[in-house]
Amino acid sequence: MTKSRKIAAPLTILLLCAVAWLGARAWGNNSAMTDAAPPERPAAADVESVDIEPRQMARIEPGAKIEEGPPEGWSHLVLHAVPRVAEGDVEKVSALVNRLVSKFHLTILADVAPTDGPAKRFRLDRVAIGLALPIEKIETVISPATQEKLGAKLGFVDRNALSESEGSLGGVKQVARTSTMLVFDAPSIMRLDNKNRSVTQRHAVLASPTTGKLATLVWIVDQNEDGSPKLVDDTAHLLPENCEDDRQIFVDAAQFSFGIPSKQAFALVKLPDGDDIPIDANWRTLAAGVFKDSTDVVKLEQALRAAIGWNKEVTRR
Repeated sequence: MTKSRKIAAPLTILLLCAVAWLGARAWGNNSAMTDAAPPERPAAADVESVDIEPRQMARIEPGAKIEEGPPEGWSHLVLHAVPRVAEGDVEKVSALVNRLVSKFHLTILADVAPTDGPAKRFRLDRVAIGLALPIEKIETVISPATQEKLGAKLGFVDRNALSESEGSLGGVKQVARTSTMLVFDAPSIMRLDNKNRSVTQRHAVLASPTTGKLATLVWIVDQNEDGSPKLVDDTAHLLPENCEDDRQIFVDAAQFSFGIPSKQAFALVKLPDGDDIPIDANWRTLAAGVFKDSTDVVKLEQALRAAIGWNKEVTRR
């Protein structure tokens, strides 16, 4: 192993934490997860039935440009997150690591499209994730294979960090799908109860079948002592449109060994800012658990629509 490789290794650990989605296994039904991603543009009939098979999230095609909203071919910018070291033992972090923390920006896009037929209705066509960085002052989604061609021209350490971070996105899994909703889980390290703890961020992306409007909710799932999932609290966050997240990172010096950080050394301070949505009794169990059949998914979608005021709309065609 070269000296450069030794330097890069702990930096990539930090970078994965800064993105906040680690290449770790989420809880629940992961043993059955498949690496097969859904088609990027499924026909309406392909997603009409409920899908509860966990699978990898689709990736944003490299070259997509984020300029005050979604790029061409997408209807919604769900999240664009720029991480930075902000709290805790920040003096432990070198200038180089500080730069790398903010290098790559987690991006989530969604596309809501009209369905076929005489009635004007909409479906959630696709949701995808990726990493972006500024190229000629324009946020551009890149991958290790395309970064040079797209003009990023990263050095060795940055390329290594990008490869590790891109690989970590494989831990993000779609866990439920209907024609108008996609639920995905992202393993994460967050600062909770004065500790850096491994948890799961669960995201529900919903499309209105009548208006085409999009809503995204995020909440945190933890584990009981027996390994079963539980909610951290009874609140979800409803993200604003085109959510720009100042992704603050907490540094815990207790998680350093001989100056080298473990993956638990860096944690997200909080979820993205958004409106608090109470997780009431109607969907508390569904919010944390593994989806055992399609009825669970339909009930959750109905409860989420009610929680955000869409209860008068038809959940599924």
